[in-house]
Amino acid sequence: MFTVLWVGLCVAALVALTGRLKLHPLIALAGVVVVFGIAADMTANSVGRAFGIGFVNTLEQVGLVLVGGAVAASFVAGSGAAARVGTALGGRGIALPLGLVAGIGASPTAALALAQPVLSAAGPRAAVPLSLALLASHALVPPSPIAIAGAAVLRADAMAVAVIGAPLAVIVAVVGWLAVRRTMPAEPDAPSETLGRATLRDGLVLALPVLVPLALLVVQSVAQIPSEPLGRGGAREFYTGVSRPLMLMVVAVGLVLLLTWRWDEKALSERGWMGEALRGIAATVLVVGTAGGFGRVIDETGIPTLLAEDVSGLRLGVLGPFVVALVIKTLMGSSLVATLSAAGMVEPMLPSLGLAGDGGRVLAVLAIGAGAMAVSHINDAHFWLTAHVARLTPGRTLRVFSLATAIQAVLAVAILLLLSLVLR
Repeated sequence: MFTVLWVGLCVAALVALTGRLKLHPLIALAGVVVVFGIAADMTANSVGRAFGIGFVNTLEQVGLVLVGGAVAASFVAGSGAAARVGTALGGRGIALPLGLVAGIGASPTAALALAQPVLSAAGPRAAVPLSLALLASHALVPPSPIAIAGAAVLRADAMAVAVIGAPLAVIVAVVGWLAVRRTMPAEPDAPSETLGRATLRDGLVLALPVLVPLALLVVQSVAQIPSEPLGRGGAREFYTGVSRPLMLMVVAVGLVLLLTWRWDEKALSERGWMGEALRGIAATVLVVGTAGGFGRVIDETGIPTLLAEDVSGLRLGVLGPFVVALVIKTLMGSSLVATLSAAGMVEPMLPSLGLAGDGGRVLAVLAIGAGAMAVSHINDAHFWLTAHVARLTPGRTLRVFSLATAIQAVLAVAILLLLSLVLR
């Protein structure tokens, strides 16, 4: 309970520091991490060590991909392709389908980073629906690592998880979009000058640097399935290797350079599109890493796991796996850790929860995925990336995005409760 209260106070403090005092989120979050660690009776050395591990791990997973997506978006915008395609699209209907498909890849945060060129055309209002759709699909639909990991630990049929999880992800993503569309700030009017009509090349410039890396993320997820459908040994190493963050960054930037074919100072110099993108994304990369460090510091207290174990002992049916995953995700900020931890705790208790049958195990996997969707807040790298691409303040992101993740999670488990009446 101590950790829960302190995490809540940390969230409130961050909102006050960044909203009222206008302190930069990086400095505010770093201060919050130190205060939390001291309040949790951790030594300065243990706080620094835990933070460093989380910071480095997060940057290794997300940092380079975020840079690659930012550079690609800068070139797409600078070439005029984003404005022309955005005018041709006329709306933001692309966010939900793109998020639902890309979410089954290895990382929703990496997928959101790689989607920055699309958002430069669709506008920042599309960012939150895209982010929510990514989380919904990643949590509920195999071959995403979360769904596959949950199915493996609970010995559930992955195909049955997909059959139920796919339409469930669509439903919660649409409801998430409906929940946020009226709360997002209006975008400025488009410039009045003539932009010209979108061409096939504009579409390729916008699509290929996004879709090719996203496809590699999906391939990575499929390659890591325990049954190894893409092969073993060298084949598995190849498919997972080409989807590493360094490779994804090089692929995204390389494609946009080739497609825009701008090799002059305006594009490549420190003061050109390249330099502008790197300067613009630098602070966000550091904030994302700091959020990962914060989650690791919370993990070092050991309280999230203990609290989840207490909750898992309650006989709540489908709600049991959901609440366990929800507690761990909210306190630690990692959906994958929440899934693995919750599945390990819940598996021995499935009979007492009434979920020992084939259908019950499938529902337990999906309930854990629903809990692992929420609540995304200041200790989650995905939260900060969503704030960046949607151009929202931390406080506004909490009210819009974090609340929407909770709505999606509650809706998903409510549907699963209804299904539990017929599936056991």
